[in-house]
Amino acid sequence: MIRSIGILESRSIAKGVEACDAMLKTGSVSILRSSSTCPGKYMTILTGNISDVESSIALGRNLLGKRYVDHLVLANVEEEVVKAIQGKISPRPIEALGMLEYLSVTGAVYGADAALKAADVGIVKMKMGFALGGKSYLLVTGRLAAVESAIQAGLAQSKEHGFVFESSLIPSPHEELINQLG
Repeated sequence: MIRSIGILESRSIAKGVEACDAMLKTGSVSILRSSSTCPGKYMTILTGNISDVESSIALGRNLLGKRYVDHLVLANVEEEVVKAIQGKISPRPIEALGMLEYLSVTGAVYGADAALKAADVGIVKMKMGFALGGKSYLLVTGRLAAVESAIQAGLAQSKEHGFVFESSLIPSPHEELINQLG
């Protein structure tokens, strides 16, 4: 079970790859995801114990210098957030649909973790910075009141960091819409 994650975003793909290598060599961390994102950025998501993740992200941040965009270190992350990062989404019945749109990958991860901790919802889809101009979004489902609570929590957490772009709540979404989300 993964207990903590760290994300480092860079303006440079080359420097992002270099920082990723250094972070892996420094601490006892593993990659959950590491790749280029739009528009020409690089993102690394690491996991490990909290102290190793913190020190690896700090090292990577220092190496990036002016190429640094953003980072996060999140302890006690919700397991479903980790699965969504890995692209492992479990199908669920959709009663209400909440969408949270963020300006960065970091914002989406903060928001997803807060949403899942606040209410009994599940992640339907999480798209992180790829072919979105650097934006990310999260779709959650559950009962209408739970989805409303999750949206508020996901917005509040990420607003503190200036990452929120938009949100929406759709009670009883149309079946054709649901089929297009996968």
